[in-house]
Amino acid sequence: MHPRLIDIPIWVIALVGGGVLSLSFIGNAKRIALTLGIALAGAAVAGGFAFSQTWGHNTVPVQSYGTMILIGFLTGVGMAAYRSRRIGVDPKHCIDVGVYGVMVGLFGARLLHIASNWGDFTPFLDHGFSGERILKMFKVWEAGLDFFGAFITTIPFAYFYCKYFKIPAIPFLDLAVPSLIAGQAFGRIGCFLYGCCYGKVCDLPWHVRFPNDSPAFNRHVSEGLIEKTAAYSAYIHPTQIYASIAAFLTAGFLYAYWPRRPYDGSVLALMMIMAGATRFFEELLRADEPPLFASIPWLTAAHYFALAAIATGAFLMLYFRREPKLYKPLAVQCGL
Repeated sequence: MHPRLIDIPIWVIALVGGGVLSLSFIGNAKRIALTLGIALAGAAVAGGFAFSQTWGHNTVPVQSYGTMILIGFLTGVGMAAYRSRRIGVDPKHCIDVGVYGVMVGLFGARLLHIASNWGDFTPFLDHGFSGERILKMFKVWEAGLDFFGAFITTIPFAYFYCKYFKIPAIPFLDLAVPSLIAGQAFGRIGCFLYGCCYGKVCDLPWHVRFPNDSPAFNRHVSEGLIEKTAAYSAYIHPTQIYASIAAFLTAGFLYAYWPRRPYDGSVLALMMIMAGATRFFEELLRADEPPLFASIPWLTAAHYFALAAIATGAFLMLYFRREPKLYKPLAVQCGL
């Protein structure tokens, strides 16, 4: 568990920022030596000034969860942009959908997480109103994102984006959904580093433990499994790693399947089935989400979302197979 990767001194940030900012004033310089010199001079001035100040030695923490989300975003956008011209789509649309889609997805993921764990966020407490809990809702860098929330907001956003810019929507979604799952794979690594989405107690050889004051540790103290003075939580399933491996395998399969897809919509449908199935079984080993209904204590809200995703994927598979089409722009058909 490493919620904070590194601490970067402010003078280092100023050094990099000064170099980048100085380049913005010179435009497209043809002389490489001149460009490099101006960048180094700007970096030296900004970094040197910050280094000479007391505040310049303060540090800015780099959170592991946010870093993995960023890596997943860059990987996903790169995967889609690399192939986008094969369906006649300018790669810039992959970047735009990625940037705006992340914003939409973060909003949906956070909103669903808050709704599913309202007891941890409600500001209406027995002893009064808590404004601090309102602020807690916006702290997405502290983890607490539900993949299905991103799932049910990002895909419709991408669909309507395509309609607005007259891009073939279903072929584009087939291209993009492997990127979505690849982003999830890196996000789950972030979950492991932060300590959220933890698993149930187990005694398997590959068990993990989380340190004092982690979410799993606090849960085990409240359940009487360990003493508050213990150094680590009880042994638990590394469900974040399970989920990451499953997502990497799913993304890899869908990415390899895309050139062989028999008709438009088949990759989208398969993604929903595979993502739903893997999440359903993952949820059986997770311990961080409360049951949706007390009468069925082993089924959480994510189980029902997973079943809905599987059913929707199966329906789309049958729907798109009725009149199978495989979109190819004229340039691709002509081998250009």
